[in-house]
Amino acid sequence: MAWNYRKRIKIFPGVHLNFSKNGVSTSIGPKGAKVSFGKKGTYLNTSIPGTGLYSRRKISGNSKTNNRENMANQINQTPQKNESFFKIKNTWGCCFRWLGLFSIIFLVVNLLQLIFGEFDNSEENQNALIVYGVIAILFIIIYFNRFTSLLKEKINSKNKSKSISEDVQKIISDKTKEAGAASLLEILNKLKEQSEKEAASNLPSFSGDGINNAFTDSTKKKTEQIHNTKSKSKPLLELKSLIGLSDVKKEVSALTDFVKIQQEREKKGLKSVGLSYHCVFTGNPGTGKTTVARILADIYRDLGVLKKGHLVETDRSGLVAEYVGQTAIKTNKIIDSALDGVLFIDEAYSLAQGGNNDFGHEAISTLLKRMEDDRHRLVVVLAGYHGKINEFIDSNPGLQSRFNRYIHFSDYTADELKQIFLLNVKNNQYQIDEKALNLLGQILDSAIEHKDKSFGNGRYVRNLFEKTIQNQAIRLSNQPNVTTEDLSLLKAEDLPPINC
Repeated sequence: MAWNYRKRIKIFPGVHLNFSKNGVSTSIGPKGAKVSFGKKGTYLNTSIPGTGLYSRRKISGNSKTNNRENMANQINQTPQKNESFFKIKNTWGCCFRWLGLFSIIFLVVNLLQLIFGEFDNSEENQNALIVYGVIAILFIIIYFNRFTSLLKEKINSKNKSKSISEDVQKIISDKTKEAGAASLLEILNKLKEQSEKEAASNLPSFSGDGINNAFTDSTKKKTEQIHNTKSKSKPLLELKSLIGLSDVKKEVSALTDFVKIQQEREKKGLKSVGLSYHCVFTGNPGTGKTTVARILADIYRDLGVLKKGHLVETDRSGLVAEYVGQTAIKTNKIIDSALDGVLFIDEAYSLAQGGNNDFGHEAISTLLKRMEDDRHRLVVVLAGYHGKINEFIDSNPGLQSRFNRYIHFSDYTADELKQIFLLNVKNNQYQIDEKALNLLGQILDSAIEHKDKSFGNGRYVRNLFEKTIQNQAIRLSNQPNVTTEDLSLLKAEDLPPINC
């Protein structure tokens, strides 16, 4: 049957220019099998002459794809390329492709006719041979270059993928200590998948830097997973393992039990009592306030009170700025970093010790506002000396209403300080002889007897341990033939004097 064309102009045998209600299009092909190109896309038209049977199938020019490409171009993004020998999205390029293929077929058919003695020697056919010959030559030149360039890229990609194993071995040899067997297996599987994808398509090569980043990311991820598993399963056990702090352990355990019961009441549909999770830690320096705050953050995370449960430590210098208008910005920045975790403010009373014109009051006002606005995402722990922190909170009604849970950290006894020293000895692979152990007890008894308000408790023991191992190093530096036992043993002469 006749196609719905208002006018058809024959350009060459098998090539027509068509004018219809939908616009101008070009068709290539013999009767019964034509490919038409127009603004709406490329169509394959087939028919059986004289029967009225025909079909029309769209083979390129998807409007949805074009819309996606236009949107991608509008936001300065390039659609992902799928390089292929015969894949061209441009309409005119597609026309040239089919015209080139048709030209080659036309030339092959005429060559066969010449061989079998049925060649059409008319002037019209000779002109068509010239035109189609030129088109076929152009088509072969263009697509031969395209084919060779793609082939070279494929070969280079395969060669680069072979070098991945060498890069992997180098990275692993440099960073084996940073990850366990599970991390290494994960890295190798990831690299294997990447190399397979690279060999199958024209993807960028996986360079040594890429492998290094992948190794680092996976190692970091694995380390975080191990850390999270450890902290989630053992915060209460870690609290119980701390030396001393019996009253603190009771308070934190009681708080944990109370939160659990209130959560169970909510699950059962019972009314729960409103609870403030903010705390005030009072006590002298070195009594473990920061350590307990970190454990408390882990407990809150395990109970679902906080999403992350990390601890952000700060003091006056981290909250108060030097110029007008900067304190609120600085305070908000610290609070933002502590969201979904615990903000630990050491010596919090220093915020209100600068007079009425001090910027510390602006920091307090900003803190109170954010505690209300982010009450479900922020827990604040204030720490400081017992008397000063109480006066600070009592001086501000906003602080009084938000901080009603006080946990006092008592000073360590001489025996507890001795346990802390011996724990440092064990953790650092040292040993201490009997004379040194007796002398250590005398030093700590004297320190407790003569302590003042600036006594550092755990910090004092840490400094004492550092001075001891420094003295041991000085002693061994003058001793020939130092053995492993010598390097590990702490003697009485290594301990500093009692009045130190």
